Amino acid sequence: MYGWFLDPIVRGEYPGTMTSFLGDRLPRFTPEQMKLVKGSYDFIGVNYYTTYFTSARPSPNGLAQSYDGDIRANTSGFRDGVPVGEPEFVPIFFNSPAGLRELLLYTTRRYNNPVIYVTENGTRSIALPCALPCCRRDRARSDRCRTRHGDI
Repeated sequence: MYGWFLDPIVRGEYPGTMTSFLGDRLPRFTPEQMKLVKGSYDFIGVNYYTTYFTSARPSPNGLAQSYDGDIRANTSGFRDGVPVGEPEFVPIFFNSPAGLRELLLYTTRRYNNPVIYVTENGTRSIALPCALPCCRRDRARSDRCRTRHGDI
């Protein structure tokens, strides 16, 4: 899914695996569209919540095509009963700093070292009121403070 969005804006076309898997179901960019979209970013914003283990899945038959089948991957937060990281408040998410690191390294290598901002990272583990002094002053500071310290 990552390349579905990044390859067009960095390279001007969808990833080769995507075009080969989807064939005629995937619209093609015209030369004008390729020129317009390629390089049309100032930075890459990454919203990162979890990591999953993946394994190959065979291609679906022609009648059962779907998003889940098209990705040709099985995903799970567990391998041999062991979670990929510490489970989070939301049961399908796992805390995996190594996963975020790998995603950032992959992005750096595959997309020629773009400027990257991690715009969201993880989930809250429990809902607690902010006890920090900056949260008591006013609403704007409260939101900024809670965001900075992970309550939101």
